[in-house]
Formats: sequence, structure tokens, C-alpha cells
Amino acid sequence: DGNRENNKLENLRWTTCAENINNTNTAPCRRINDQDGLKNASSKFTKEDFENFILDCQSDKYTKKDI
Repeated sequence: DGNRENNKLENLRWTTCAENINNTNTAPCRRINDQDGLKNASSKFTKEDFENFILDCQSDKYTKKDI
């Protein structure tokens, strides 16, 4: 039924790990929804911080050593 909380035997199926990873019948996983990783609890940067960092790296503002 697509409900991940429904663990009734009639709702479960046998599958390999690869089949489960590629299952298109379930809700999209975090890897698809969070490509930039900013929703990860371990994330240190906001999206704006990261974009500014990239711009600084591309400018002549800092040397590679500074970065």
C-alpha cells in the first residue's frame, strides 16, 4: 500500500537489496530529496554559506592556501 509504517505480513514482500533500493513504488528516499545534503543533521553549512564559499573559491579573493 506504500505505507512504510504498515508492517503487516500481507503488506510485505521478499526482495533483494538492489530491488529494494531501486523500488519506484515507495516514497522517494532522502538521497533524492536532499541532493545537497543540507537536511542532514551533520551539515555544517547553510545553502547560502556554501554558495558564498564557492563564489569565494572562484574569485581571486583568497589563495588556495587560505581556503
